[in-house]
Amino acid sequence: MSSPSPSDLLWYQQAANAATILGAIGYGINLTVLYKCTTAIARKKNSENLKWLPFISALFVLGTANIACSLHFNQLAFIDNAGYLNGPAAFLTEQQSNPANVGAVATSIIMVIFADIFMIYRIHSLWKRTIVTGILCLILLSSIVMSAFHAIQLTKPENIAFLSDSAAIQFSVPYVSLATALNIFITIILVPRLLELRRQLCVTANDLGKHFTGIEALIVESALPSGLISLVFIVLFGFQKISSILFLPLMVQVMAIMPGLIVLRIIQGHGWSVEVVRRLRTLPLTYPENPFADGNNIAQDVSLNVIGGDSGMAKNAGRYV
Repeated sequence: MSSPSPSDLLWYQQAANAATILGAIGYGINLTVLYKCTTAIARKKNSENLKWLPFISALFVLGTANIACSLHFNQLAFIDNAGYLNGPAAFLTEQQSNPANVGAVATSIIMVIFADIFMIYRIHSLWKRTIVTGILCLILLSSIVMSAFHAIQLTKPENIAFLSDSAAIQFSVPYVSLATALNIFITIILVPRLLELRRQLCVTANDLGKHFTGIEALIVESALPSGLISLVFIVLFGFQKISSILFLPLMVQVMAIMPGLIVLRIIQGHGWSVEVVRRLRTLPLTYPENPFADGNNIAQDVSLNVIGGDSGMAKNAGRYV
């Protein structure tokens, strides 16, 4: 393999530094989401909402530790060891077993696992399809196994030959591939389901529907930002582009941000849940006004429960409970 050119080394250093800055920006958003969630819990004064506080707090603590370790590792590379042989780029690649980098990797792994479990649970709640949940759980389990090997390999244990040998598999590759692919699958699965629920709810003309059918609801509930960032990253990573590292720290923070935003919607009573889907059966259908009616036009309200026959609406009425 040919040695990287000076321009590639410079770009790698610039990308590594910029990636940490992007991660810090994401951490600021993470902090804002935590604040919004805690204030919403305090304002609602509903004891049931307190169950979310440990979850969002854990994600924030992990995000704090992650960005702190990443910033410290960058400091070691660009400031404390500026005279390292072959420069900061060599330090970043050769000192992967440094405690600061190990801490950043470990916290990101735990955070991603927590976020994925939460998102898979929501998919199961909205889809109720065992095969879908099972496939996602298998991908998550495979990702966890690869992450464990990656974390062990990062410490370079000399007494484990298949992890320390020069020809050993780099477990970071399958781990990152599985983790990002899972994010993409989660978004792909959620988007059509949310669109279908949105279609069902759009026929109502009440304030409840406005909170669930907006573009904000679709973006947040489907974790679209994390899915898009994961897609861009995995494409660049697959083509071995240096620019792929720009998205890693940011993606880790977004993995904490999206569950927090979903929890915020749940606390505010705007989040999709099993209870909300069940209520679709009893929400009235509001039909357009009849232009040929005499006098005042009156909208007709019909409950899904009274719809009969072989119509598509009738067939779907019982699917979403």
